[in-house]
Amino acid sequence: MYKINDWILIKDASLLRHTETNEEKRIGSHDFLVLLALCTDAGIVVSKETLLEKAWPGKIVSDSSITQAISNIRNLIGDNGKDQKWLKTIAKVGYKLESEIVEKIEKNENKENSQEVIESKIEEKEQQTKQKTKPTIFKFIKTKWPYFSGSLIFMLSFYLLGDAPYFPFSKSEQQNDSVGLNKVYSDSKLKIYSDNDDFIKAISSAINSKLISAPESKSPKSIFLMLKKNSLSIVVIDKNESIHNKIILLENNETISDIEKITMKEVSRFVS
Repeated sequence: MYKINDWILIKDASLLRHTETNEEKRIGSHDFLVLLALCTDAGIVVSKETLLEKAWPGKIVSDSSITQAISNIRNLIGDNGKDQKWLKTIAKVGYKLESEIVEKIEKNENKENSQEVIESKIEEKEQQTKQKTKPTIFKFIKTKWPYFSGSLIFMLSFYLLGDAPYFPFSKSEQQNDSVGLNKVYSDSKLKIYSDNDDFIKAISSAINSKLISAPESKSPKSIFLMLKKNSLSIVVIDKNESIHNKIILLENNETISDIEKITMKEVSRFVS
């Protein structure tokens, strides 16, 4: 690549860039090729035929095209047709660009600079990727909050009723009337807490049959059920991740079939 006074020729972009201010001057592709040919043979007269061949390869153009290109180049480097300080017209032959203002930049230096730029861009890209993929507590809470809050409401409702259920993750012993770990039914969408095996079998079968028949896009995200002696708690996280909680007080004379009908009536509201 070449530098003319304080301007560097940027071949890939067909422009001149100031070495100190980074100001850029756009130049037409043909004008740029003419300038590049003059820089390559700086201090030597370059014929019009050579300029035509290098700037307009395979095309037939008139001498006026070269004349216009030379005029444009002089404006770019701060010269003019009258003074011709650096770019001179050699009558009936061609043009000469004074070698004193042209400096050839070593290719190795360009490669090093290019490599530095490439490495810098790669490093910047890696940093951006790390920032995007790095998990944050805020993102985790945002995506998982509906499920945590549903479980929290579910458990809290029974504490308020005065008969707290068994927590599967608790190691402490529970009272005999609490729900044991072996009394918990759990799958991808449904979780049932109860000390009544008949209820677990009946309601899990009924709800799963209902969910299987419904399209995935129209079924709730999660369903939590808990049957205690005097109450039935139902928490549903619907397809929009809204939480719905209902506590039904029982009279202790309901059959499993009765409780199943009550449960399915509530769950069916969210399966469409």
